[in-house]
Amino acid sequence: MTVVNFGPNVVTDVSCTSSTTCTASSPAGTGTVDVVVETSDGTSNALQFTYFAPLVLTGVDPISGPASGGTVVTFTGSGFDTTPGGTTFDVDQVPFLDASCSSATRCTALSPPVSCAEGTVRFDTIEATAFGQQS
Repeated sequence: MTVVNFGPNVVTDVSCTSSTTCTASSPAGTGTVDVVVETSDGTSNALQFTYFAPLVLTGVDPISGPASGGTVVTFTGSGFDTTPGGTTFDVDQVPFLDASCSSATRCTALSPPVSCAEGTVRFDTIEATAFGQQS
């Protein structure tokens, strides 16, 4: 039996396709933990795994603008990546322009031209994706 330890959390639902490749889903956790694989043949060296804070979109201001785009929109929430290009926003898969995050909780971008009356605002960071409110 193969188990994978994510820090103090043990995962027993492990799928191994060879003696060098196994897949396991990370359990809930925070921070950076050591990952260790245990088999009947022994225990691996530790490698690190980092949990990222959940992505949350709590506000979009203003919540409307002209279909031609060009409105400066402020996004608030948490988990934004301040690295240039690290966080992107879109409305129904049409990307906002010039997204810039001054902190992990505040970003601005120019609304794109769109053909719909309302849509779902979504944002991505390098690590994960979250869905937000209707605009």
